[in-house]
Amino acid sequence: MSGEKYKCEICNKEFPSKKSLAAHKRVHKKK
Repeated sequence: MSGEKYKCEICNKEFPSKKSLAAHKRVHKKK
């Protein structure tokens, strides 16, 4: 089954790729 979703465990947002999720996670990492 393709079309896997990558979910941000911090805000539960879903992303189509690991790359988008990684980019998004930087939002939470920001201090």
